[in-house]
Amino acid sequence: MKNILSDLFLSTTKEPDSELSRLSSELRATLEKLKDEKEQREAILASMEEGVIVTDPKGNVTMANRKAEELFGKELLDKRVVEISRNPELHRIIEEGSQKRETVTGEITIAVPHSVCLSVTMTPLIRNTEKLGSVIVFHEITMLKKLETMRIDFVANVSHELKTPLTAIKGFAETLKEGAIDDKEHAARFVDIIKENADRLSRLVEDLLTLSNIELGKVSFDIRAVDVEEVARTIASTLEPKAKAKGISLELDIEKGVHSLSDKDRLAQILLNLVDNGIKFTEKGKVKIQAQSTPPVPLFGKEGVQGAFVEISVTDTGTGIPPKDIPRLGERFYRVDPARSRELGGT
Repeated sequence: MKNILSDLFLSTTKEPDSELSRLSSELRATLEKLKDEKEQREAILASMEEGVIVTDPKGNVTMANRKAEELFGKELLDKRVVEISRNPELHRIIEEGSQKRETVTGEITIAVPHSVCLSVTMTPLIRNTEKLGSVIVFHEITMLKKLETMRIDFVANVSHELKTPLTAIKGFAETLKEGAIDDKEHAARFVDIIKENADRLSRLVEDLLTLSNIELGKVSFDIRAVDVEEVARTIASTLEPKAKAKGISLELDIEKGVHSLSDKDRLAQILLNLVDNGIKFTEKGKVKIQAQSTPPVPLFGKEGVQGAFVEISVTDTGTGIPPKDIPRLGERFYRVDPARSRELGGT
């Protein structure tokens, strides 16, 4: 009887400890799970390319990822949204979203810490008709805006380029039709002007087709060893009359025997463009073509694999290019001085 009571006592005293241990284990597992989920959310937010801000019902920032703080150049936690940026469009988006209790989008430009264009999406957090706060997502669209500006400028520039020769062709054709065709001396000059502008129009169309083919990857290259000096001398002899007419000297400084693995025709096209531009924008000076081989350097980041390059440059004593315009040099038909350079032709 004593043994039975002893066993019963032991079992009843162990059961609470066992239950407490189980509850403790479950609580620990739940906390670990919550911690993992929190770390996972933070990792996702930190890795996002978009800036994300979460606010409470009063507009205080309760959560912000690294990208958002980079965009606004400051710590955002515990700040009110109105303190983050004074941009009126941002305030309008937030206020409209709060009032309508629906997602609102818009675009803003902020200048601090640096000028960026942002697409903003504000979504209210609502549970059982109660507003818990909002989520604001900022997506940077600066590059898209630049591309859009480039596209608009391109269309405007091409329109001007095409309009100039077309206006001349139309004008002189109408003049001939109205009777000038009987004036042999003037008629011949008018026909020459029409032909000159038709040729210019043809060159513009060819340039557009070339640009299009390059972007579509339709241009094929015949890569082989090219004598750089030979190409440079051909370009110099081609443009020599044009340079002499302006009192400009063409100089060559080419390393003897230097060859380049390239497409000869494309290399000639590049040099022709550069030297021609040098002549156009130089008043009585010189244009110089230089080429030299560079020391061997590692190729593609691979150790033991080396290759030498040929550095080719065209320099002139002309007006130069303002620093603010240098980033736009690759844009199609972009001109630093449209009024002056359009008279000189070229694309």
